[in-house]
Order: sequence, then structure tokens, then C-alpha cells
Amino acid sequence: MPTRPAYALMFLMLIVGCVQPNVEFIAMNERAYTIESQLDREAANLDRMKQDVAAIRHQVELMQGSEISSRIAAVEGRISSEEGAMGSELKVKVLGRYGLDPARSAAARLLEHGIPVSTIDLAPADDGTTTTAIYFNEGYEHEAREAAAALGGGVVLRPMKWPSIFDLIIIVSNRT
Repeated sequence: MPTRPAYALMFLMLIVGCVQPNVEFIAMNERAYTIESQLDREAANLDRMKQDVAAIRHQVELMQGSEISSRIAAVEGRISSEEGAMGSELKVKVLGRYGLDPARSAAARLLEHGIPVSTIDLAPADDGTTTTAIYFNEGYEHEAREAAAALGGGVVLRPMKWPSIFDLIIIVSNRT
């Protein structure tokens, strides 16, 4: 039969044996509680983030409408400024059929009327024509009419039937 201290030791071992698993259970329970608390905080953060995303999407939708309008206005402004610039970038070539002096004289009259002249040169060949002709590229008939008015009567307008970097080619045929 065991002695009193032995019983005490066995009782103690029994208690320690039971307590040891309870300590581990308590530690695991605390860890589970900590993880559960972290998950709750992360879920709350996720909900806030979802609300922020929804608010941002709403702002983007509102901005897209105004941004599209402002982009359209910017493009329209660019187009109108380019159209205005196209008028100032008119390319005019003046050729003298009977020498440079008639071409220079015609260029001076054009410049007086605000029509820029890019080049003054001799016409390639003398075909005996006595009429000044203005050849115009597609879309430049109005400018050709203005140039004809600046040069005076007896000017013939003809559309260009060949590709050219010039918008107007004026062949001055009168002998001045």
C-alpha cells in the first residue's frame, strides 16, 4: 500500500495531468479568439474598402460625363484652331510664263490682299497662252476666287488634276 506522500504525489500527478491538457486548451482557445478578432477587423476593413470602391466608381462615372464633354470641347477647339491655321498656311506658287517680272508683280498684288506666296518661279514652257490661270487643289476654290479678285480680270480658275504640295498654282501669262 502506498504511503501518504505517494498518494499525494499520485494526486498531484493526476491534477497536473488534468491541468496540463486544460492549459493547452486555454492557449488554443485564446489563439482562436485572437484569430477570430483579426478576421473580424479584416472583414470590417474589407467592408470599408468596398464602400470606398463604390464611392470612387460613382465619382468616376460622374467625372466621365464631364471629362467626355471637356474632351469633346478640347477636340472641337483643336479642330477649329487647326482649321484657322490651315487658312494661314495657304501654299501658293506663282509662275511667270514670260519671265519672273510678271510673276513678282502678281505676287506683290496677292500679298497686298493678304494672300501668302510661297514660291515665285518660271513656268515650265511657253505655250502661247495669254490668260492667267489659277489651278486650285480640292477645297481651295474660295481661296482661288480671292486670288483671282486680287489679280484683276481675265483670270481663269481650274481645278488641279495632279497631286501638288501647293494649294494654288498661279500661272501668270500676261506680258507685263
